[in-house]
Amino acid sequence: MLALYGWLLAPQLDKPFVYDDVNFAFGARAIAETGRPYGNQGYLLHLYQEREQWALWHPPLYLYTLGLVVAVFGTSEAAARGLGVACQLLSAALTFDIARRCLPEAPAARRDAAAVLAVALFLLCPLTAQSALILDIDNTVLMLLLTGFVWLTLRLPPWWSPRMVAALSVLYAVTLWAKLTTPILLLASLVFTRFFQGLGMRGAVQALAVGALGWTLFLVSWVVVTRATGMPADYTFTVVYGEAMDSQASSRERFTSWPAFSAGVAPAIIWIGPFFCLLVLAAGLPRLVKLLCGRRQTLAPHDLVVVLGAVIYLLYIVKLAGAFPKYHAAMLPLWSAASGALVAGRVERPGPIQLGVAALGGMAATAWLRAHFDADWDAQFTPSALEALVPIPFLIGLATAVLWVVAHGRHVWSALPLALVIPAFAWNVALNVHQRGLDGSTGYYYGRYGQTEAARTLAERLSPDELYIASKEVAWYLQNQRFVDQESWQHVVWQVDRGVWDGTWLGDDVRLLALEVGDPWWRSTYDRTLLPRYRLVGEHGNFIVLERDTGTGS
Repeated sequence: MLALYGWLLAPQLDKPFVYDDVNFAFGARAIAETGRPYGNQGYLLHLYQEREQWALWHPPLYLYTLGLVVAVFGTSEAAARGLGVACQLLSAALTFDIARRCLPEAPAARRDAAAVLAVALFLLCPLTAQSALILDIDNTVLMLLLTGFVWLTLRLPPWWSPRMVAALSVLYAVTLWAKLTTPILLLASLVFTRFFQGLGMRGAVQALAVGALGWTLFLVSWVVVTRATGMPADYTFTVVYGEAMDSQASSRERFTSWPAFSAGVAPAIIWIGPFFCLLVLAAGLPRLVKLLCGRRQTLAPHDLVVVLGAVIYLLYIVKLAGAFPKYHAAMLPLWSAASGALVAGRVERPGPIQLGVAALGGMAATAWLRAHFDADWDAQFTPSALEALVPIPFLIGLATAVLWVVAHGRHVWSALPLALVIPAFAWNVALNVHQRGLDGSTGYYYGRYGQTEAARTLAERLSPDELYIASKEVAWYLQNQRFVDQESWQHVVWQVDRGVWDGTWLGDDVRLLALEVGDPWWRSTYDRTLLPRYRLVGEHGNFIVLERDTGTGS
């Protein structure tokens, strides 16, 4: 399993950076060079009059960790992405034990089976694999910290001593140093689970004490660190608030109609895998129904796995970045543990015939999906992709479950999870193998390519220290780093100056531009604004390079 995970990732680790990867890379390089997350960000959007800015869009735990990696191993893509791989492998180790603890009363063999299934579901999930290639928080340190927090709570007795509350508060404060938003969901899930765990208000109050003390520790340490380093204490909170308002507005648009909502939900379901999603639903929904109906008055400690996983998904249900569901990555270890426990807890121990049946079903579903992914994956961001790709693998899984029951002589209920887990693994393998051989981006802005070639074309024409406008993915690969980020330029020209551009930036002449044009609307807008003053001197994949035509005047 680990070998397959490595085989899937190896050819993708050195792909060029895309989109937000570059902002984190710039921040990490600044930390490696100066010890502070302050440096060239290309006149970033919200402070477009300042070239050098603070990379403090979130508390900088991840950025400092990445900066340490850069300082030791350099700025190569593989080295930077190695941090994500390491966090995923550590999370997998924690997931192994969490899954075992989700079956506290089962025989050791069943608990071990749950653990192995959980790790396999996690490491082979397409969203896990593609998230490893992204430089960001949710799929690295936040995933590891959330998984570690849940793992620790499952090892503690139901009643927490003051020392335990203090220890959990420290860990919670560290989690806040990774990100301010998702840990709030952790606290809410912890309070909910402990309240219905038979501990009542006392259990909930202990969880609230962890949160209150954790926030206090974080804020005190934040003030101390920012004063000691000269970092602005209010900057991160201002950015997070602004992003929350923007996210609220964009998410509200997704709820205006069913097509808008389904288009927002589809990418995460497709990347996670629809059968994996159904497994998690099967693991958690019956518990919720029993709780709401009063037929099950208490939750178990391990129900935190399902509750937190569900809350993270629901918060980020339609939220994407570069059309990719990166915010969902932190919940994957929890989903995997719940699903592994469901399958191992329901399915009877297989014999050789049952294993053969499962293998044949899995190979059949994988072969069918491989053929259709290769042919139809361009439709990945539309709900129609689910309609086209789900029914046949499900029927194969259902047929496999029936044959399993016939061969095993057991009740059909014991094999029903096989109808989901077999196509889930088939989906994982088929989609991962499909992504492995692609040249373009398989994360942000799927299919984007050409940034390094555009950088070479631009480098041939740039004078030393000449100001230019470029997509940050192109600028990263140039020795001349005196650039204006394309998004900042767009913001100034079309929102500040109402579509008028005089060919300068803050008084400096701009002769060259290297622009990402994957969106046809922006391509036509650039043509109207720049032509005929600028001429096309290079086109590479999703990027064009423009140079001022001296024969047309200014």
